[in-house]
Amino acid sequence: MRRAASASTRWLQAAALLLVVATAIALAGCGGKPRIALAPVPQQDDDRYDVPEPAEVVRKDVYDILDYTVFKPVQSLFDVPRGMRRLAGKPKPALNVTPLDEIQDSTWWENRIGARNITVEEMRRGPNAPLGPDLDGPWMVVRAKTQGVTPGFTIEDPRGDRFVIKFDPFDYPELATGAEAICTRLFWALGYHVPQNYLVNFDPAILEIAEDARVGSGKKKRGMTREDMQVILDKVPRSADGTLRAIASRLLSGKPIGPFSFLGTRKDDLNDVIQHEHRRELRAYRVFCSWVNHNDSREINTLDMYVEEVGRHFVKHYLIDFGATLGSRSYNNNLRSEGYEYIIDFGVWAKSFLTLGLWTRPWTQIEYPEVRGLGRFEAEHFVPEEWRPDYPNPAFSRMNRRDAFWAAKLVMKVDDDLVRAAVESAEFSDPRATSLLVEALIERRDRIGREWFSSINPLDEFEVKWDRSAGPSTKGPTLLFADLAERYGLWEHERYQIKIRGPRGQIAKFDTSRAEVDLTDAVRALGSPSTDHIEKRLLTVSIRSIDLDGDSSPNLELTLLLHASGELRIVRIERGL
Repeated sequence: MRRAASASTRWLQAAALLLVVATAIALAGCGGKPRIALAPVPQQDDDRYDVPEPAEVVRKDVYDILDYTVFKPVQSLFDVPRGMRRLAGKPKPALNVTPLDEIQDSTWWENRIGARNITVEEMRRGPNAPLGPDLDGPWMVVRAKTQGVTPGFTIEDPRGDRFVIKFDPFDYPELATGAEAICTRLFWALGYHVPQNYLVNFDPAILEIAEDARVGSGKKKRGMTREDMQVILDKVPRSADGTLRAIASRLLSGKPIGPFSFLGTRKDDLNDVIQHEHRRELRAYRVFCSWVNHNDSREINTLDMYVEEVGRHFVKHYLIDFGATLGSRSYNNNLRSEGYEYIIDFGVWAKSFLTLGLWTRPWTQIEYPEVRGLGRFEAEHFVPEEWRPDYPNPAFSRMNRRDAFWAAKLVMKVDDDLVRAAVESAEFSDPRATSLLVEALIERRDRIGREWFSSINPLDEFEVKWDRSAGPSTKGPTLLFADLAERYGLWEHERYQIKIRGPRGQIAKFDTSRAEVDLTDAVRALGSPSTDHIEKRLLTVSIRSIDLDGDSSPNLELTLLLHASGELRIVRIERGL
């Protein structure tokens, strides 16, 4: 018995040691200060090296459901370091974030509305080129999909351009095409690579069947006939004048190699070195999806293209198929639960079981207006933090408040006029659909701002300026910033608590009601900037925002470097959680 007890004791000690080591490793990964930007951060991430063509990935819809609902959640249970970080309240930060808490343009994402003001005309156009498909025809049908609830085909127009033609479900005219038109423009503005999707109304008489057009699959594949075409057209709603409304999606340039995963990397793409669940644009994609209720934001609605640009061959990553957004399910209205819980949601099932079925799910009481083109989409019951896609997403589950704040900044930049421009691109026949969608998107946008700005210090757009008007050496640099909560009318701050530290300790501590910090004395305290020791030329400015109720935000810390030239530049932004 004594040996057994001793063995048991040793086992417990080993387990405890393993737990301590795992915790230390986990916390080491998120401790310490982030690096500083000694030089200006390049706008473009260098992820476009010439690489061999990767193998095509085939992703089945059923496996996609099982993988993200069962396999990946079970796998995450054995991720001990992640579990320790969650217990310690120190989530792993995104790995592609610059020292200034931003991300660079890349094969995944491009800074558009975050870098400049997008005009109403740009939003109406979105990613589309000036010319869409030639509506005069003829359109040669080169490939067709006759099965399923959303049939369609691929055409080649007289200019030789190819487009995938996608229709609305028969009983829900304007539903899927409207959602696709709107969200293509919104996700383009937010920075993602998306297809060119044109809303078209065409006369079916311009359709002709190419000689090599085939239908079916495998050994059952055969030449396409007029009867096959009629099967498709019989499932499509027609306008009063006999024309057909559709989305014409221009084929992406390059070679399709399948969807990208939200976990891990593509092993045969040498440019793909950051695990996808730790890319900020994929984590923060959750916030954007919650805005438009893109509950079908799964792997099968992404696409990697092997492209040739600027003399190089590399993989470019796209989001595709936005027909299942804004309350649309592509082939009918959303389920009432979509956006509120996973389709297979063990937590909800457990809650219902433990309450013996007495708990009423909140989404069952929501009333939706029945308007042509409008799906089950509203704002009154929208809670951004509680939004759920159809299936768990490993990148979404790793999103932290810094990622969410970054996304909310972009959402809030889509002002009322831009929202209306995007919705008007759907060309709904009933103006009520336009009005209701605009109102819902604006309210959901503002809720996103309130939710994610309140969880972090909502200051941004930091800039150092010198006042040269009164002559040299009269006044030094001033740190300017924008209070996003006040800019968007979400709430007001009474004052800002400022602490300035230098290499020798604290230089100043004060409160101010202005969105600026005078750094004249702080720079003077540094003395001559000629020293080679960078740490002796650094200033740290800590800011807390105090609202009208006296509540304080998390700390925000900026590091500034005084160069030998006398220039003072921001080299690090760290947002406290």
